[in-house]
Amino acid sequence: MSGYFCRGYDFYITKPNKKEEIHCRVCGAKCDVERGVKEPTNVASAIGGLKFENDFFSCPNYEKEWHYRACKLVEELEDTLSKSVRELIKQDLDELLEENMG
Repeated sequence: MSGYFCRGYDFYITKPNKKEEIHCRVCGAKCDVERGVKEPTNVASAIGGLKFENDFFSCPNYEKEWHYRACKLVEELEDTLSKSVRELIKQDLDELLEENMG
């Protein structure tokens, strides 16, 4: 599945000029930025037709299938309570990132 954003991991919406740069929490790449984008920021503002100016940061790798898999591993890494399972997930994530970023 490509084109899947992991909000809070590989794309971010901030107030205008609040952040100079942001790095992807999945792969560490410097995010691309679109400044001064006017759009709804949530469902209520979309229904009400309200648009707010924000900066939109997105990982340049988010459309790649490997990045989607890496994002799912990061989510699993944060969700598990098991130390041994966490180590296995971290190993899989490191290998996936090395294959595609390194």
